[in-house]
Amino acid sequence: MNLGREELGGIRAKTLGVHGDRDGFFPVEVPVERYRSIPEPSLWIVPEGGHAPIHEQRPALALRG
Repeated sequence: MNLGREELGGIRAKTLGVHGDRDGFFPVEVPVERYRSIPEPSLWIVPEGGHAPIHEQRPALALRG
């Protein structure tokens, strides 16, 4: 997904970004920048989480609701 600040700023749906803090492909700064571009977003940085899928790497955290 390669959306710029303008496209991200146009998102009107409730948005939850989920990112592992141990992602080997994208540093945490990438989802933080996206978070700052989307109106009224939520962001969950998963401790000790990798790239994907978070629910398999940290099931207890993912199910905690």
